[in-house]
Order: sequence, then structure tokens, then C-alpha cells
Amino acid sequence: MRIEGISIRAATVSIFLMIGIVAVFLSLLAGSYFRQAALNAQMTSLSRVIEVATDEMLKEVKKKTFNLGMRLAYSRELLAAYGDSLKSNDYQQLVELLDDPFVNGFVGFPDINLEKIRIYNLDLEFVAESNKGIIKLDRQLDHHLVQKITQQNGIN
Repeated sequence: MRIEGISIRAATVSIFLMIGIVAVFLSLLAGSYFRQAALNAQMTSLSRVIEVATDEMLKEVKKKTFNLGMRLAYSRELLAAYGDSLKSNDYQQLVELLDDPFVNGFVGFPDINLEKIRIYNLDLEFVAESNKGIIKLDRQLDHHLVQKITQQNGIN
């Protein structure tokens, strides 16, 4: 078949057919690409939402644990028991006061999994701990925590 023998109608149909096949192929390719891009954007968005929610939850838990620590640190009863315990070397009353949040609860109880309450002196030496909570924990402070505390100013 020679090129001069092709009618305009056959050439037009052939061209539109080729354009249609190319358009379908490109449409399938673009659909696959955009589907993957939408999935990636959705995963990124979801991970960001989870990250923000986690940060907010951690802020709230830190605030509640800080409040618990401050309540204990500024408790006149606990301070008096600490001083008496150091003088008499009898830590029973101090331990009972440390057990109180486990027995009676505290603000933030549903959000915080309280494991153990301990008292250390200013030299970071162990003084006393609650009887409630996890048993057989190492009495030494975590190395990371000791390092962070020793790097702070005295007032902190």
C-alpha cells in the first residue's frame, strides 16, 4: 500500500486512534503516579498528626508529673519526715508518705503510670523509696538523668 493510496478519512481515523491510545496510556500512567503521590501525602499528613498528638500528650504528662513532684517536694509533712528520718535513721514514716500517692491517688493518676517514688539527697545519693510500685529496681539514678542534673546550675 502506497502513501498516495491512503484516504484522508483513513489517515484521520489512524491519527485519532494513535492519539487515543497514547492518551489512554498517559492517563493510566498519570493515575498511577497521582495515586501514589496522594498515598504518600496522606501518610506524611497522618505521621505529622500523630507526631503533634504525641507531643501534646507528652507535654501534658510532663506537666502532671512535675505537679506531683512539686506537691511532694513542698509537702511540709514530707520535709519534716525527711529531717526526722535523717536524724533518727528510721525511714518508716518517710516511706509511708511516699506510698501515699499509690494508695490515695494523685492528680493525673489516669495519665501517669507511677512506678516508684524515690528520694535522693543533693549529692544524688539514695535516701528512701516507696514500698509500692516496681520491686527490685536499681537504686542508682539513670546515667542520663545524673548527667543532665549535674550540668544544671545550682539554683536549678
